Amino acid sequence: MIPENLRKKIKGHKELSDEIKKHKTEKKKIVHCHGVFDLIHPGHIHQFNQAKQIGDILVVSLVDDHFVNKGPGRPFFPQELRLDWIASLELVNYVALCDSEGPWKVMRAIKPDFFIKGKDTEHLLNDPNSGLSKDKILVESLGGKLHFTDSLPFHSTEILKKFFNTHPREAKNIIMNKISAKKKK
Repeated sequence: MIPENLRKKIKGHKELSDEIKKHKTEKKKIVHCHGVFDLIHPGHIHQFNQAKQIGDILVVSLVDDHFVNKGPGRPFFPQELRLDWIASLELVNYVALCDSEGPWKVMRAIKPDFFIKGKDTEHLLNDPNSGLSKDKILVESLGGKLHFTDSLPFHSTEILKKFFNTHPREAKNIIMNKISAKKKK
């Protein structure tokens, strides 16, 4: 459990909106990062550091467990832990949970000056139906900009697959049965 002073960084949409309005009256630049953050790694920290360099207030929103679609057994770590991990980072000012597929509710609540994504996702803008294309349209309609940070070659999915057993028992049983059947042939 993280200390109460850090847990105070975790806000609902309405409370977060009120906090951000105060910062905007002080002419502070709001920066918004969004993701699952299933396992915090150097790539995330790198992105947060770069985001903080272009703004004053860093808001990180996390995908609710119910909306994570990274495959079976994901998220590996529940949203309560993921929220606590992000809140414990000194450079993060606020953390919010997204109770929808994308960052849009939080984005509308805070109207960020910059919405941050890693450079390795930029190719998704080629698909007008991608989530990133929708993010770009919304942030620009709110007066902000989409900004890409340099990416480090780390991804939670790859790390979890390599070092943790991420498949639920039922999936493991199906996989093992298929492997056994192939070996018998």
